[in-house]
Amino acid sequence: MRVIATKRLRDYAAEHGDAESALTFLEKIFENATWHNLRQVRKYRKDAGLVAVQSGRSLQVFNVHENLYRLIVHIHFDTQQIYIREFLTRDEYESGEWKHRNKELIDE
Repeated sequence: MRVIATKRLRDYAAEHGDAESALTFLEKIFENATWHNLRQVRKYRKDAGLVAVQSGRSLQVFNVHENLYRLIVHIHFDTQQIYIREFLTRDEYESGEWKHRNKELIDE
């Protein structure tokens, strides 16, 4: 998979130092993966979830650093690309406000 916006991951890691190693590990998993559906993703990360946003599209969510954070991505299985959308604390994620920011999700 090709990770789009790796700089975002690095920025998140710099801002949340306690999650740096977990984000670096996830980035390596993404870059070495060849996934064609969510079932394949879950073979590597059982915590991978699918969440619908207001646009009706679905984003993939990964628990990070002992469930303290959520990394939200949009995986394009057909083009083998992962777009980094959001990195949130558990509380920010659970508030649901991020879904509104992603309501006009379009093909990147």
